[in-house]
Amino acid sequence: MATTVQRMSVEEFLALPAHETEGCELHYGEIVYMAPPKHLHWLTREALLRALRPVAEPLGLIGAEMGFQCGDDDIREADIGFVTHDRARGISVDGYLAGAPDMVVEILSASNSRAEMLEREMRCLMFGCREFWTVDPAKQTVRAATSKAILTYGTGDDLVSSLFPGWSVPVAQLFS
Repeated sequence: MATTVQRMSVEEFLALPAHETEGCELHYGEIVYMAPPKHLHWLTREALLRALRPVAEPLGLIGAEMGFQCGDDDIREADIGFVTHDRARGISVDGYLAGAPDMVVEILSASNSRAEMLEREMRCLMFGCREFWTVDPAKQTVRAATSKAILTYGTGDDLVSSLFPGWSVPVAQLFS
C-alpha cells in the first residue's frame, strides 16, 4: 500500500501544536523526525561550544539547536549555529532566522547518511551560510566547507575559521 506524504508550508508547520513539531524539522515541505542526541554527540557539541564561545560571543550569537528557515517550505535546526549581531537583530522572538546561520556545525550520528549531510551542507551554503562544519566523532575529523573550498582537519591539526581570524583549537581537544 502506497503512503501519501502531505506537503506543508512553514506557516502550516508552525500552526501545528508544539507537541507535534517538537524534535522535527521541515525539509522541502515534509516533516522529518529527529532523534535526541546520544551521549557522544552531546559531549562533542559541548566541547565545540566551549572552544567557540569565547571568540564567537563578542561577534554574535552562538548556541546549540539554532532554528532557521530556508525558503517557504524548510525549517532546519543546526547542532551549533553562529549568527552575527547584525543578522541576529532581524530575528523575531517568535520566529526563525531567515536563511542559514553564518556558521553551521553538524555532528555526525550513525543515522546520518553521506547524501543527507551533503544535501544539508549544500542547502545551508545556498541560503547564506559562510562556513559549514561536519564533525565526525568516530573518525575524529572536521570537514569545513565554504562556497570556495573544503578542508578536512584531523587530530594532528589545528582547526581554524575565517569567521574568527586568529582563533584556532587543536582538533584532538574536541574529542578528548
